[in-house]
Amino acid sequence: MKRSVRKYLRMAAVCAAIACGVATPLHAAAPVWEYVAQAGADASASDASAMLDVASRSGYIYVTVTRPVPVRVINILGQTVASQTLQRGTSRLRVPARGVYIVRAENFTRRVTV
Repeated sequence: MKRSVRKYLRMAAVCAAIACGVATPLHAAAPVWEYVAQAGADASASDASAMLDVASRSGYIYVTVTRPVPVRVINILGQTVASQTLQRGTSRLRVPARGVYIVRAENFTRRVTV
């Protein structure tokens, strides 16, 4: 078989797989926050620096807040990955890819590397 025919057949197979839904969709479902733990009673809501704590482990972003607050996670390209009002305590978000993310809650901003 000629090289151009093989290339055409390969391209046709890829197009057929996409048309049948075999390939992974470009826009996968949005990540969902999971509630992990209630915040301890010693967390002081008056301390501004203690209102938001951000960490990353094993492909998750962990966010601890001392009161209900809207939180938004943004990737390095400026695209919103997840946006939700989190309740008091610790919640985690599985991010779609490794990289640098920005976590914003009201007027607090934290950078986290996953």
